[in-house]
Amino acid sequence: MYWFSDLVTYSTWANGAAVVALGLSPSDAIWIVFVAAMCNAIPTVMNGAIGSDLHIVSLASVDVHEMF
Repeated sequence: MYWFSDLVTYSTWANGAAVVALGLSPSDAIWIVFVAAMCNAIPTVMNGAIGSDLHIVSLASVDVHEMF
């Protein structure tokens, strides 16, 4: 559900609107935003799958005091 909520943010709509402002049709803008989201989502999910399989915690989720 997170990925769906990430696709309907203001920045995603702004990217689609910018593509339409450049002269593409709205259906082209939808496809461009969708392909860009998939190009972002696929490596992110693959990276998370490796970490979850090896039980590695991301440093972004670790508190600064826990690192030292």
